[in-house]
Amino acid sequence: MTTFALNMYLYLLEGSIVCLSNGVLMLCILGSKNNRKRREFLLIISQAVADTIYAIAFMLIAVHRLKLEAAGMLKAMFSRWECALHPALILHDIATPLLGLVPMAMSINFLVSSVIPLWYITSGIKYTSLLLSEEGPVVRRHSDVVGQSGSVPYLVTGVLLVANYIMLWNDEIPTSALCIAANGASHPIPYGIMLGIRIIANIGSAAVYLSIVIYLSSTTMNFLIYIMRYRELRSILIRSVFGRIPIVKYRLSDSSSAKKPTPGRQSQVASELTTQRRMAPGFLRGSEVRLIAF
Repeated sequence: MTTFALNMYLYLLEGSIVCLSNGVLMLCILGSKNNRKRREFLLIISQAVADTIYAIAFMLIAVHRLKLEAAGMLKAMFSRWECALHPALILHDIATPLLGLVPMAMSINFLVSSVIPLWYITSGIKYTSLLLSEEGPVVRRHSDVVGQSGSVPYLVTGVLLVANYIMLWNDEIPTSALCIAANGASHPIPYGIMLGIRIIANIGSAAVYLSIVIYLSSTTMNFLIYIMRYRELRSILIRSVFGRIPIVKYRLSDSSSAKKPTPGRQSQVASELTTQRRMAPGFLRGSEVRLIAF
């Protein structure tokens, strides 16, 4: 087996693993009514679809190249239009921008849920579906915080795909039979835009996640400072967090019962306090003044 064939078999193995794992994940989400109602799972489904499309494209191109090697045609030339019509290239051109735009939509979703959680909770699943769909404003309920969002992932992908095939229509310029997208199988202008969108979207996603971490870190620090200043709130938090552990629960209950005075103990403490007050100098002087006045 040649090194080239081994690489193609690795493509097939990797694509099979991605398709299998994402297929099981999508079945688990779509097979449950409760999971279908959760907006996070809608985003996960979108990402799984993009990953599966990319994996299938790699598997198809691996099969195509293995056939070329078996026929001794690795150095043959095809027209660009012939390569563009291969299903692997079509799926590859679809998945390339999606793998940047879908994670960007996910990062925006997490940013909204972190900054305005109450609005996010009340917005319902409609907000997430519109974030990934092809229609108009995201949500205008309560406020116009998010504003306008067209179908960023799929609409942009469709426009770039159509533009690529319009520019390659009946293009007879020869290219490698391996049908490498970056080597002429796709038109350089739309494909360059696809790659640029993917790179910029991935960088933007990283920046959004970094801002989320910074925001949550500052919020967490303020909360910790507030907890440290208020002893009652701190004790309530400790009891609610660690009170479920059996050992800690028993110790907390023992300490609270030890600190809580019984009725007999309360009467004894009251009598002792009365005696101490009577023995105090001020109390004695007050008694002397009353006796003299009498």
